[in-house]
Amino acid sequence: MSLKDLRDDYDLPALGVGKSTSTGHFTSQVAGVRKEGETVPALRTDQFHLGSNTKAMTATVLALMIEDGIGNLSWTTALSDALPAFSNISEANRNVTLEMLTSHRSGFFDERAANEADYRISLLTQPAIEGRRTIAERILSEPPAKAQGTYTYDNVNYVIAGIVIDVAANMSVEEVITRRLFEPLGMSTAGFGPVPERSNTSIDNPWPHTASLSGPTPVEEPLLRRDNPPAYGPAGRAYCTMADYDKFLRLHLDGMHGRINSSSAFNLSTAGFRHLHTAYSDPEVAYTYGGWLRTNLTGEDNYKLSHDGSNTMNFATAEIYTGTDEAYIAVTNAGSSTEVTEFSAALHSVINQTIHGTLLAY
Repeated sequence: MSLKDLRDDYDLPALGVGKSTSTGHFTSQVAGVRKEGETVPALRTDQFHLGSNTKAMTATVLALMIEDGIGNLSWTTALSDALPAFSNISEANRNVTLEMLTSHRSGFFDERAANEADYRISLLTQPAIEGRRTIAERILSEPPAKAQGTYTYDNVNYVIAGIVIDVAANMSVEEVITRRLFEPLGMSTAGFGPVPERSNTSIDNPWPHTASLSGPTPVEEPLLRRDNPPAYGPAGRAYCTMADYDKFLRLHLDGMHGRINSSSAFNLSTAGFRHLHTAYSDPEVAYTYGGWLRTNLTGEDNYKLSHDGSNTMNFATAEIYTGTDEAYIAVTNAGSSTEVTEFSAALHSVINQTIHGTLLAY
């Protein structure tokens, strides 16, 4: 079955898949159009939105800052120490650690962001750091919404991790990721926000779409409304080409296999990468400190790291296999706030067919 066939079966505007092997060779393929109802084809060089796959990038630069001693941070640093200027942190939240944030064990859950559309819209016009402060001051002053130590996935964990980086680095987390991750890795197409367009009507990259009974519907909104609010940068606003995203995935393979040395452009230690790949102690959900879901496979140091990302208008997924030293990507410019499972199943199916079938065979 071809990628075009899969794209048609899943009724997606565009569908892309990429693969890199132990040699570092990367290949990719795209089928479909940038915007439903138009004929402009999607290209392998297009920038796709990564959604929550941004989280692993945030955790990776946090690990680098910890090793570099910036802000005297450690994975066990409590929020009361990381954010001393936040005087309204409730007693229950003072001892939440950075590890608890990045593995979604803080007990934080932003009910307003989940249920109040007007609140999310109000955040769209706030600058990134200002928006993060608005969110953090409210969440940190309230009792935790969920039991601390148990897994509750929520963007607010990485919003608050982002403001820890803002404060420690004295610059925005977006700028830190750009300087310390994108630039050293040569990820020249990477950035934050809606995928780049020259105007509200241009079709320079894959447009976002929402799911509907009649098929994918282009989001005909101003660029500002085609993504999460700026405050959510560290949680889910990154974009780049598949080839550039593979550079980040291969960084994690190289890092855990000890192929990075002190002269490398990005020199996090092997121990640092292994910590990012370590799951919080939980028999049910193996979510790591580095923003990945971990699945242990047969053999020593043989595991899969995976994650899905969506801003409800795009969808991306990645899988890393440490045993075979391979990385896989699948992306589409459509999403849904209610049919996440269906989109996830579709893209993981594409990766599965890439692994076991003829897609991208060489």
